[in-house]
Amino acid sequence: MKQFDGDYDVMYHMVKDSQMPNGKTFQEVLSESVGMNQINKVAEANLNLNIKIPALKNAFAGTWDTQKYSPLVGVKTLGQNVAAFDGTGKKYVLSTLSEPDNIVIIIENSERIKVRTMETFRDDILQGIITFKPKPSVLNGRNHRQSWPSWWNEGCPRDNSQAQNQRNLFSQVYIDTNAWGYGTDGWTEGNFELSTRLITAKTGEFDNQNLGVASIPRYIWRNHPQLGWMNYGENINRWYSIGAAMPVWDKTIYGDRWKLRFVEKDNGATVSQTITMTSNFTAGIKLADGTFNAGFNGAITRTGTYTYTDADEDLGEVFVYYCDKLGPNTNYPTSSIQVQVAMNW
Repeated sequence: MKQFDGDYDVMYHMVKDSQMPNGKTFQEVLSESVGMNQINKVAEANLNLNIKIPALKNAFAGTWDTQKYSPLVGVKTLGQNVAAFDGTGKKYVLSTLSEPDNIVIIIENSERIKVRTMETFRDDILQGIITFKPKPSVLNGRNHRQSWPSWWNEGCPRDNSQAQNQRNLFSQVYIDTNAWGYGTDGWTEGNFELSTRLITAKTGEFDNQNLGVASIPRYIWRNHPQLGWMNYGENINRWYSIGAAMPVWDKTIYGDRWKLRFVEKDNGATVSQTITMTSNFTAGIKLADGTFNAGFNGAITRTGTYTYTDADEDLGEVFVYYCDKLGPNTNYPTSSIQVQVAMNW
């Protein structure tokens, strides 16, 4: 069992041949209940078949006494209901919007990885093509300035010589109850996977930079040395530090605006979308060949491809302008979340 998205997960194809205490393989033990043919049929149709133990408010894998409690086993679908079964085969219908008090095992296709073919599964693992994401609340640990110099509030702060060579950060994000509910499939899903893209109309090309994925757990479970596993709170209606690095903003390359676009990342079929980005240049322009046109004054529109999956939840987008006074007092709201941008001092 491996924790790779805030829950505890078992990739079926990685453990099906593991030997159990009774000498049988994991696959053979399962087949005693449903038959080997049915097991193989499901496994062949679902190469990234995953067995998940969600981290809940009142129950967590670390708190499970396997000798005393036999959990329900549910099958995740796209709807708001989960069909779950107990050890006798009795069926229960659970709502993804109403979190259970006890552990429930969820059978699903993993949202965190993609398997090419069964024949290449082992090679994919060895080559690092199949990877398990950790559960950081911070992408890279860069910090933004907590206090700002007096000149920051004077005119266009980026024009100050002290600011012109400083990198920018997507520094923080605020996720409320509504965003959690929309971005995730209730308690059956693991972390809130926030994927961010920086889109710009550079002088030489349409630029679509991937700022990474921040994996944010819903609950903070910690193992207390005396008291055991404890829930230290719910990660809702609060700011999260991200610290994702963006370029130095040279207005002769990027013009007067950037766009940040956000999705809650899920595994699905890739969709390509053609989008445009326009930025205004008022102080000359650096051309693609490295030369400088001091007389250029106007707008540049670039067209490019933006890719996402058909299972991603769109969290909206924001424009950030060159002369904005960035920092903890300037919030950029999308349709679902709020973000802050800062300088990496």
